[in-house]
Amino acid sequence: QAYRYRLMFSQTMFFLTDYIDIEAMQALKESVRIMRGKKGKLFYLQLSFMGIYLLGAIACGIGLLWVIPYMQVTMANFYRKIRRYR
Repeated sequence: QAYRYRLMFSQTMFFLTDYIDIEAMQALKESVRIMRGKKGKLFYLQLSFMGIYLLGAIACGIGLLWVIPYMQVTMANFYRKIRRYR
């Protein structure tokens, strides 16, 4: 249940970044609205990083210096894609 809410609210920071005059509650509502029907896609996308994240962690965490920024850029591209098709 908690992971479902995490997926619903995952785009909030992107809304706050895109629209500097938006309030926090409005950003939360927009995140819920835009993620309607797309939570499965985001879950699968995050699940696909499991292997590369484990490999980065096994290398004493040094590999995470590349993995975490790659994951963040992918999440930003996911946001751009779903904003275009709303």
